[in-house]
Amino acid sequence: MDPHNRSVLKQISDDELKHYDFWKKYTRQDAKPNKLSIWKYYLISRIFGITFGIKLMEKVEGKVQAIYEEISKYVPAAIDIEKDEKEHKRKLIDLIDETDLDMLFYGSGFE
Repeated sequence: MDPHNRSVLKQISDDELKHYDFWKKYTRQDAKPNKLSIWKYYLISRIFGITFGIKLMEKVEGKVQAIYEEISKYVPAAIDIEKDEKEHKRKLIDLIDETDLDMLFYGSGFE
């Protein structure tokens, strides 16, 4: 994987851990990662390509963003998480654009 893409995905992952810690304080419950979901995105990205996998992730980020917007009416601090989700969506879209351009130029023999 491209180092830049890896860095962006790592940053999103770190933010998601912060979100988890935030919600853990409210719920006082420890949630386990959904290993099936993790494997699903991994396999989809390996089989169909990173662009397809990122598009699926971007779609989920959009849904999560709407949920946070609603929750922020009751938990005002959730608005910061919603802003993070918007930023994640933007970064994922940027990765898609960048990946598509890389494939156009480097995957087509234009090297």
